[in-house]
Amino acid sequence: MTGVERVNVKQVTDLSIMNMNDDVCIESPLSISIIDSQTEEHSLGITMRTPGDDENLALGLIYSEGIINSFNDIKKIISSNNSIKIVLKDKIPCDLMTERKLNISTSSCGICGKESISNFLHLHGPLISESDNVNYNIITQCVSKLQSEQLLFNKTGGSHATWHFSNDGQLEYFSEDVGRHNAFDKLIGKLLKLDRIPITNQIVVVSGRISFEIIHKVRRAGYAIIIGLGAPTDLSVEIAIEHGISLVGFAKNNSFTIYSHPKRIIESID
Repeated sequence: MTGVERVNVKQVTDLSIMNMNDDVCIESPLSISIIDSQTEEHSLGITMRTPGDDENLALGLIYSEGIINSFNDIKKIISSNNSIKIVLKDKIPCDLMTERKLNISTSSCGICGKESISNFLHLHGPLISESDNVNYNIITQCVSKLQSEQLLFNKTGGSHATWHFSNDGQLEYFSEDVGRHNAFDKLIGKLLKLDRIPITNQIVVVSGRISFEIIHKVRRAGYAIIIGLGAPTDLSVEIAIEHGISLVGFAKNNSFTIYSHPKRIIESID
């Protein structure tokens, strides 16, 4: 299976010590860079990822960072085993690359003042529809479908996933990676290639907690509803409230917690 390596382990229980084989998720480096129309190369650094869907990962990343706005901005993609170079049709504004470095260096720092969130972190995205909504029972139906798609997680227990559902609960797209940000970027890359962005009347579900980085990607893609199996951070809740995003956390088969814009999550008529 792609993304899995078998290793020798010693399993210890209260009854025995046993030598056996175990499957672990592969984590390896990927170098990502972009080349503008003037053949100037800009390195985006190295990300640790599970190999597979590397092009989509890189596309999702540069879209989330605001470097491109659609797949039409891409001239060609040059890929090798551990390197992706994306050639753009137009030159990248210098201030955009400077702004991106600023965002990365400050995203883990404390930010004072709710009014400064959007301006300081430069959160932008398409208009989010007020009419997008989902029934309570659809959320629980979506959550009940998740585990069957997580082949890498079911094999190793070491991966994250992102699911894209229609608002009537149909699973349309799925991505998995050792990193939860990577899993989201792989999904966005797929949707870019299919010209499905900006998102309209769709739901995104993530396997882990909802942090600033995740809610930023949600905002950039245009999702009105995000569901997380884990907890949100305070900053992700503030951004969701400010930008009109319905944020749902701690989702299980029969329960969940709504942190923002609850009117979009409607009761079942059944």
